[in-house]
Amino acid sequence: MDNDRCFLCGTLSDSISQEHVFPKWLQHRYKLWDQRLVLLNNSMIQYRNLRIPCCSICNNQPLSRLEAVISSAVASGYEACLEIDDHLWYLWAGKLFYGVLRKELSLPLDRTQPRNGGIISEAALKSFASLQLFLQGIRAAHIFSGMSPYSVLICNIHDLGQKFNFSFRDSFPYMTLAIRMGEIGIIVAFEDAGITSSSFGRYVANVNGRKIHPLQFDELYAKVTYQLSLITGGLQYLTSETNSDRRKTQVFDNIFLRDWSQEYFSTVLRAHVSQWLRSTADDVQWFVPPNLVPTWMTDPEGGLLLLPLSTWQKQSGANKLIL
Repeated sequence: MDNDRCFLCGTLSDSISQEHVFPKWLQHRYKLWDQRLVLLNNSMIQYRNLRIPCCSICNNQPLSRLEAVISSAVASGYEACLEIDDHLWYLWAGKLFYGVLRKELSLPLDRTQPRNGGIISEAALKSFASLQLFLQGIRAAHIFSGMSPYSVLICNIHDLGQKFNFSFRDSFPYMTLAIRMGEIGIIVAFEDAGITSSSFGRYVANVNGRKIHPLQFDELYAKVTYQLSLITGGLQYLTSETNSDRRKTQVFDNIFLRDWSQEYFSTVLRAHVSQWLRSTADDVQWFVPPNLVPTWMTDPEGGLLLLPLSTWQKQSGANKLIL
């Protein structure tokens, strides 16, 4: 793919600059410059080196405006983030998700054999053409007509301090993303027709001003991602031009879900939450037939488990959790 073509608007220009996928304000706030993100081939890249080509107009105008809104809300806290329209969170998260993939196109799958192609192929990136089209909403060049294709969950989280106050995960095959910034957690499912909101939105609503632990946030993301792995069918899009030179997309839902398997879910859960456990993953009974898996989200009666941070810290003192 042409490295002097803007990742967002597609403009071919001699004055293309390199835009940070994770914006500078985010890297400064959470000291990410030298931290590393794991890529699809299990190699790692420093956040400061995650940059993609962007034209000066997109960089200095619509992207700058979007970042200003998001950074101000994050600095103000959870309540301010709730005031942000879900569509802006979708666009911002989409820029992160697509931007990482765009960078992986330019990085060799095997650094010892750079001629063998990138971490992802150009054809693979083109499979996300719909998302790239929808990201034109950043430029006010796209709108949805009727239903939206995505879900956004905004979570209120215990801030564990500098060492543990940021995390980022995404799923390439299931098009999900989770980012935790201090007390704010954002989960986005980019093409689920709102299934995530209807299925797991109650976990966010029932918190009702209280906070969940980052471990619970990771368990929630495990549930979201596993559920989307059960999808059959998909979404269909009909896009047309409007009188204002914007494209308008109508979304048609043809999604069905296969049956949930607690046994398979237990493997997803283990991958997402094991880092929080002091005991080794092998010490945990991740699946007990016929359908039992561990949970840190609900109490034995099935109610949402909402504990003060001091109680979680006592669990840490008992050598159960890493805080």
